[in-house]
Amino acid sequence: MGRDGGADMLALSDDIVILRDFIQADIEDYVHWETVETEWKLWDAPWEHVGQTDAQRAAALADDVAWMRGLAREVALFRDDAPRRRFEVCVLDGGEGPLDGGGAPLRGEGHGRTRRFYSGEEGLPPALHIGGVSTYRIDDDFSIAKDGPHLALGIDINSMSARGHGYALRALRLFTEYLFEEGASELYSQTWSGNERMIGLARRLGFTECRRKPGQREVRGRRYDGLTFILKSPCATVCRSSCRGRDKSGNRKDWDRRTGQGSPY
Repeated sequence: MGRDGGADMLALSDDIVILRDFIQADIEDYVHWETVETEWKLWDAPWEHVGQTDAQRAAALADDVAWMRGLAREVALFRDDAPRRRFEVCVLDGGEGPLDGGGAPLRGEGHGRTRRFYSGEEGLPPALHIGGVSTYRIDDDFSIAKDGPHLALGIDINSMSARGHGYALRALRLFTEYLFEEGASELYSQTWSGNERMIGLARRLGFTECRRKPGQREVRGRRYDGLTFILKSPCATVCRSSCRGRDKSGNRKDWDRRTGQGSPY
């Protein structure tokens, strides 16, 4: 048992990047990224930020802060085996190596990937918070749907200084491995045809395009296609019999019941 009588904090890491549970201190970073360091909004669903008044932005931020405070309380009570729908992306201080303390390796022996629980924030290794990864649901038409049968993931590297160092690739590799190990047999990723960095990232991870919606998005006066990519789990085709028995959607009902709804980020 750990934080506030709940479970310990889960962290996944390679030798550079760490994915960890959300904590109260992360709220300040997200407020900064929503109000000061906002360049990421040019790439993550930029159509959602067009035409907002100052009052609307302030109200949306207040709602997000309230949601994040509730998220921090909820995450603090997660059981160790509760499947996570999101993690915060951090860079280990100095890239000093994988998590100390003998965490169990993730899939891929010899690659320095570890999974470990910490009893509190003070036990985490020094690391800089740079963004987050999360999942959401989509339907058979690949549109966002609360109860959709398919699991999609997304990432934001909000910190400008963290761009161009390969952190997003490392973070999504850790996240996809985690989701597959939790029972998902396929994962989806979505973006728009003008977001070349996200397209390249998806392809490097092995995602392939499975749906294109021509002219779906208007960004800065131009029309772009909406893109959906799919990645099949090696477990789905190679070792299905050894999986944990969850369904191909990642056990939607169990995840939703135990982890709440997806992140606005």
